[in-house]
Amino acid sequence: MKINRSTFVAILEKMAPMLGSNPLMPELQYFQIEGNHIQATNGIILADLICSIDTGLCCSISKEVLDLLISLSAEEVDLQVKENELKIKTNKIVGKFFVITPPTFQSTPFADNEERVSIDPLLLSDVVEALGFCRFGVSKDIVAGPYCGVQLNKDTIFSTDRYRVTKWELKEDSGITCTIPVKFIDLLKRYQRDIVSLSAVGDNILMAILEDGMCITTCLIPGKYPELLQYFSSSNTYEQIEFGDKLTSIIERHSTLLGDINPLDRIMLIEIEGGVCTLTSKVPEKANLVEQIDVKVREDLKLAFSVNPTFLREIASKCSSFKFYADGLILFEAEKLQYLMRTGGAD
Repeated sequence: MKINRSTFVAILEKMAPMLGSNPLMPELQYFQIEGNHIQATNGIILADLICSIDTGLCCSISKEVLDLLISLSAEEVDLQVKENELKIKTNKIVGKFFVITPPTFQSTPFADNEERVSIDPLLLSDVVEALGFCRFGVSKDIVAGPYCGVQLNKDTIFSTDRYRVTKWELKEDSGITCTIPVKFIDLLKRYQRDIVSLSAVGDNILMAILEDGMCITTCLIPGKYPELLQYFSSSNTYEQIEFGDKLTSIIERHSTLLGDINPLDRIMLIEIEGGVCTLTSKVPEKANLVEQIDVKVREDLKLAFSVNPTFLREIASKCSSFKFYADGLILFEAEKLQYLMRTGGAD
C-alpha cells in the first residue's frame, strides 16, 4: 500500500520518544500499528493515536523503519508485509525489516472515566512550567522511590533528592495529588503548546490529551512523599547575596560547554570568598571553564555549593540573588518558586 512518506514520518517521530530502550525488553522498541491506530510504550508511558492516514499495516515495526523513512526523499513509499517481513519500496530502493504480527495494543483510560480528575485548562501552563522547573531537583538514585519524581500536591509542586528542595506555588488548586515520573514531565514540556487536557485517572495514571487526539498516559510513582515545608526557614536573619546582571551570560557559556551532558546531570560549582564568586564547570577528560564575578557580600563570608546550570538559568530568569542563613541554608526565591539547599562551606 502506498502512503505519504513525510506524513507517516511526522507521526512516528512524534511517538518515538515514548518507545523503550531496554535491550532486555526489545518488544518495547516497536511501534504497534493497525491501519490508522498507532501505539508506542516504554512500559511506563504509553502513547495512543488514531492518526490521519491508513497505513495498511497490521504489525509491530521497529524504530529502524522510521530511520530509513527519514533518510528517504520520495514523496510516497510502498509498504508491504508478508511472512513477518515489512518491505519498503520506492522507485530506487527496497528495504526489508522483521516485524511482529499481530501487533499488541494496550488498553487506555477512557476520557469519560468516572474517576477522572482534570486540571483547569487555565492552570495547565502554570502546572507544566512548574513541573519542568522542579524536575531538576529529583533524585537520580533509581531505588529512591518517590524521590525520583515530582510531587503535584494540589496547589503546590515539590521535588527533592534528600539534600535540596524545590517548591512552586500554583495560581490555584489543581485538585490532584500524585508523584510524576521525570520522563513524562519531559514529554509535557516537549508538547506543552499542544496539550488540551491533563487529568488523573484513578490513583495510578496521569493522562495528557494533545490537539491531534494523541493520548499519553503514565504510571504514577507509588510511595509516601516526604513533608517538605518544615525545612523552609521562617527566620528573618540572613545575608542577601546579589549576582548582578552578569550571571545569565555566564550560565549560557557554561551550558554550551556542558551541551553534550544530559541536562539533568550537568553540574556547576559556585564558590564565594572575599567578595568574589567563582563559577566552575567541567567536562571530564575534555574541558574546564572557570569564571569570576564580584558579588555584594561581607568580606569574611565564605561558602561553596554545586548546582545544575540549566536549572540555575531558569532561576536567574526570575531572580538574581539568594539568601544565605547562618545554619548553612541557601534559598533562591522568586514570586512562585523556592529552591532550598544546604552548604557545608560557610564561615
